[in-house]
Amino acid sequence: MKQITTLELVSIRDQGLDEYWLQEYICQNPSCLGLGDIELVSKEKKQSSGGRLDILMKGVDDELYEIEVMLGETDETHIIRTIEYWDIEKKKRPKRQHTAILVAERINTRFYNVINLLSYSVPIIGIQANMYRVGADVSMIFTKIIDSFEEPEIDEEGEVLHGFEFLKGKSPETAQVIEILTPIIDGYFSDYRINNRKNGATVFIGGARKMGVARRGNKQSSVQYKVSEEHRTAVEELLDSNAISYDYKNGYIRIWLNPKSLNEHIDVHRHIIENL
Repeated sequence: MKQITTLELVSIRDQGLDEYWLQEYICQNPSCLGLGDIELVSKEKKQSSGGRLDILMKGVDDELYEIEVMLGETDETHIIRTIEYWDIEKKKRPKRQHTAILVAERINTRFYNVINLLSYSVPIIGIQANMYRVGADVSMIFTKIIDSFEEPEIDEEGEVLHGFEFLKGKSPETAQVIEILTPIIDGYFSDYRINNRKNGATVFIGGARKMGVARRGNKQSSVQYKVSEEHRTAVEELLDSNAISYDYKNGYIRIWLNPKSLNEHIDVHRHIIENL
């Protein structure tokens, strides 16, 4: 029978190491964060606020990751600092996608509450960095605990779907967004299907997932569009020219809105849907 060893969780500080060591470990091993192919841009980057951003990294699509590192448990001041540095860097390069990353040994419940409040406006990821003793050696394991960017949902066999009336009763604003978008989709495509879910809907066109609508906090919704590389630049320029906030990840552009703002920019959404 194969022998299975139980790993012992240990404190990084108790091993004689500090935050600077963890920063350097991440800089030397960017893939450990599980964010794909990213590379170091700078570390200890001085900010206009007087502080220093621990790590700035860049992805293959030139998206930027503002990373703050701490030992122990997350606290309010560190969360605020992470978002502050994200905001400073975003203002410097407003056309680039920015994601705030908080790395800590323990992500506490209060952090989850903050994410729920900010998730419709701040792309932020929480990653636990834990050290384990394995015999005489120690190993690092990085685990993504929370990601405010809602990953595209895939329609799988056996998925539990909900009727539109269920969604309308639970999330009336999100249901209204779907009602506004449906005639536009119907005007351009005949081979589409809308799967209503507990907190939104998934739109398939020609059998492929092309759109997603999800309920967010504060009576907001998010709409995700599957945008090809061929059309991405044109779509982003259209959104920028109309001062519409968005982010991009895994081939999807996500926009935060409510029924009122959707109607105000309905021609923008019509153009995006036409080119799906």
